[in-house]
Amino acid sequence: MTHRSTADLGSLWAHMSAARWFSGKGRGGRLIALTALSPVITEPSVRHVIATVGYPEGPDEYYQLLLSAASKDDEDVLLVDSEGAWRDATNDPDALLAWARAILSGAVDPTARGAEGHWSIDTYRPVDGSRVRTARRFGGEQSNTSIELDDTLIIKLFRRLEPGENLDIVRHRGLNEAGVTSVATVHAAMHATVGVPGHHVASAEHPTTCPSDITLALTTDLAMVVERLPHPRDGWQYFCDRARDLDDAGDDARLIGAGLAAIHRALADLSTPTTVSGTRIADAMSARLHRACHRVPDLIELQPALVQIFDPLRAMSVPVQPVHGDFHLGQTLLTDDGWRIIDFEGEPLKTAQERRQPDSRWKDVAGMVRSLSYATSATPDPHSTESQQWYRCARAAFLDGYGAATGRERNILAAYEADKAIYETVYEKLNRPEWIDVPLTALHELIG
Repeated sequence: MTHRSTADLGSLWAHMSAARWFSGKGRGGRLIALTALSPVITEPSVRHVIATVGYPEGPDEYYQLLLSAASKDDEDVLLVDSEGAWRDATNDPDALLAWARAILSGAVDPTARGAEGHWSIDTYRPVDGSRVRTARRFGGEQSNTSIELDDTLIIKLFRRLEPGENLDIVRHRGLNEAGVTSVATVHAAMHATVGVPGHHVASAEHPTTCPSDITLALTTDLAMVVERLPHPRDGWQYFCDRARDLDDAGDDARLIGAGLAAIHRALADLSTPTTVSGTRIADAMSARLHRACHRVPDLIELQPALVQIFDPLRAMSVPVQPVHGDFHLGQTLLTDDGWRIIDFEGEPLKTAQERRQPDSRWKDVAGMVRSLSYATSATPDPHSTESQQWYRCARAAFLDGYGAATGRERNILAAYEADKAIYETVYEKLNRPEWIDVPLTALHELIG
């Protein structure tokens, strides 16, 4: 199986394009090539395969598949090529368990080279893989796939691959080494360098082959092994339940704020202090507001007042640093050991280069504040006095746990809150019009 593969890719493409982790829906993409790495194990055979997807507009994208050997007569066969039949290994418990044990136990050569490239495993905290008894795919994931190993470990299989180090690994490792306890411990990571087709625009004439002989070396991260947090409860659902019953959530919000503050301090210590022109940030926010007004007419009358929220940034240089980048209640888990913060890859719709850029820590704070506001949607009347009082108390407790903001910092936070709520109005207008009052109410409150 090489990236010049002429195998019938129809079944595999149908499987990929319908998957929750495939982000190219609606863009006219085509599966144009496959590149298989050397098998992790040969009995049963399990291998990582890189699928190159081309689009009529924009660059190619690379997605990772984990395939296991199958019989040609099996109903779940996705691909038949010169090497046999293949199925989705995440639906093959026996193959999945053997693959996981091999990675954890070092039962494979830690560096395997093949004609199309090589993969390697870095072990940071060894684990006895022979003790693992079950491996099962977690069904709630979207942008990646998590494999749960007993009740102790998770292998996070990255689906959309981009050049360079994966931020989730980088951030977790740095925070582990800094002694931060509000994140999971990373035990190992899997990397690869693989030859993939050069830039290609998909067309009807070339739906499954690369029209040029250019091969690029894609160096990327394939997976990470992290501890499975004990008895985790989804933070979003937890706060929605508290909001629905109007139960005080202040103590929990305060602990999440303190956990985020510890993460920000550690990330700042791991980086070089720098600042960004406040004018540059204000201009970007104002431009997004201008575009949003074309989508949501309700914003037009608010535009002058919202611009005034951005304007104080123009008089300052804004400190920036590595941040979470996509912080909300869904990125938190309540465990037996307290609140934990997960998923440090950043906003999924941004490019890897954009996600690696430093930003103000107040962007993360604003993301959580907006998420707490959305939790009131679980109440019978999100706009009732009682619901809004619940939100204000949760917000105040979160900010108290995070740490008091100075006057300048309050201006930065307000700007990021408004920017986030503006984005939300566009999203709700296009996807959930019945929810649009949630961000609009927040904008009216920010205006004062």
